[in-house]
Formats: sequence, structure tokens, C-alpha cells
Amino acid sequence: MKYLLFLFALIYFVPVKGQPYLNGTSRWKQYYRHTAFPPGLAFVEDVLIQLDGDTIIGSTEYHRVLKTGLATTYYIQSGDTTYHGSIHEYLDPIREADQLIYAYDRAADQEYILYDFGAAIGDTLKSGHCVRDTVISIDTIYLGDKPRKRFHLPHANAEISTLVEGVGSTFGFYWQTCNVIPDPQIKLQCFSQDGAYIQFDPNYDCSGLIAANEVIQKDRFSIHPNPFTDEFEIHFSDDLQQDISISIVNMLGAVVFEKQLRAPGPVERIATGDIPAGLYIICVHDKQGITSYKMIKR
Repeated sequence: MKYLLFLFALIYFVPVKGQPYLNGTSRWKQYYRHTAFPPGLAFVEDVLIQLDGDTIIGSTEYHRVLKTGLATTYYIQSGDTTYHGSIHEYLDPIREADQLIYAYDRAADQEYILYDFGAAIGDTLKSGHCVRDTVISIDTIYLGDKPRKRFHLPHANAEISTLVEGVGSTFGFYWQTCNVIPDPQIKLQCFSQDGAYIQFDPNYDCSGLIAANEVIQKDRFSIHPNPFTDEFEIHFSDDLQQDISISIVNMLGAVVFEKQLRAPGPVERIATGDIPAGLYIICVHDKQGITSYKMIKR
């Protein structure tokens, strides 16, 4: 009986070989604030990081990693904004193997270990660059019903970051776990995948990041796929006899796409053009009012 219990525990807590941590629905929501340049100014990035297809470097396949969001520079004392603009850039591509996540530094033309999820208590993280990067304890956190190991490192006064299996550092993706007060201020607010999420920032609502493949269904119409790439489809009910207006709004509140549909047919394809990948609000305007949905463009 003890042997069977050991096997069940082993199956439950050890990732199955070949079963990846990440997939196309993985996304990290994080916040960054830097106040050291020049004195009196603050720089803020409010970003979403997500996987965006694959790429081959040499003979090795990596996930492309896209960062989108908003950058703001403002005067700390007055609050006046000096810069406000969008972010759309690709970060170091990543891959995973043997409970490690590797990233590829294109500038240095070399691969490095980004995160080490195979450590045991007493081990020094292979990815660690902190003076306190020896694992002192491991517990469990859940992504939906899936257990993920959480690694705790030494700290002087208070724990300010942990390493979460398959997620990364709670400082933020691409940052290392370290219990040293950071400058700049950085924090991972949420991680979402397959319709579930882990909330790290109690003041941030993570529910809008859920982007499992789904059909958005209403009584009068449905929209799919979600996430979408270049276009999505709206399927209308047969008895719909009215004009429809479609608009797409980005996370800054700006309308980036509009289209009028005159007495639409059963299925309408909406090509979204060159709007960048990211999180959007799709608004459908009809006689009943405005119905909105959160959707992801890859």
C-alpha cells in the first residue's frame, strides 16, 4: 500500500516527460516602474507577454515571445505625462526541456537557462543570479486543478518573490527570483493558461486574461475563434433582420477598427487588417444596444 501511495504521489507531482508547461494560451500580465532616470521622472510599462508561434534557430525550435502593452513616462511630483505610447516587441525566444526553460540571446548568439524547475530543497538554482538563490522550501500552488511547485529562497526580512513551476519568477517573466528589493519595481500580476489563472497581485483582476480556445455565444450571434489571427467569424441567427456595427477597441480605449454590416447574412467574416497582436474588446452594436467581448489577437 505504501508503494502504491508513493507511485500516486510521484505521478501527481512530477511532470510527465514530454508534457510541456506552456502552450498557445500561456500569458503573463506584469507591471514595471523605474524611477532612477533622470531624477524626478518615472517610467512605467504595463504589459502582456504571450507566445506567438514558433521559430527555428540553427536546428532547434523555440517559441516566439511577444510583449504588448503601454509605456508611460511622467513627472513624479506633478503627475504630468511626457510620453504615452504602445509597446509591440519580441523578446528572447524560449524552449523547455527537462524541467528547464531556456531562452536564446540573439545579440550574444547563445542560449541560456531562464528558469530551473527541477531543483530540490538545498539546491542552488541553475538559473540563479542572486546572492540568495538556494531553495529553502517547496510548496504547491494551483493553476485551476493543476498543481505547480513553488520554490522559496532565503530572505533577510520578508519574502518578495518566488519561483513558480511552469510560470517563472513572480518578479515577472524573464526576471530572476531574488529576495532583494528591486529597482526598478517589477511584479508579475497574473499568469493564465487553458482557461485558468493564478493571481499574484490581489489588486488586479485576472479574469480578463483567460483566453482558452472558445466560441463566444449569445442568443442572437456567436463569435469564433478566440484567440484569432487575421480574422474571426460572426454567426448570426436566421431571424436577425437589422444593420450591425462592429468595432474593435484596444486596451488604451482607442477604436482601431470599425465596420458596418447591412442586414448581414448567416456568417460574416471580419478581417482585422494590420492591428497588432494583443488583447482587445470586440463591440457589436445593434438595436438592442452594445454587446462587448474580450478577445485575443495572436
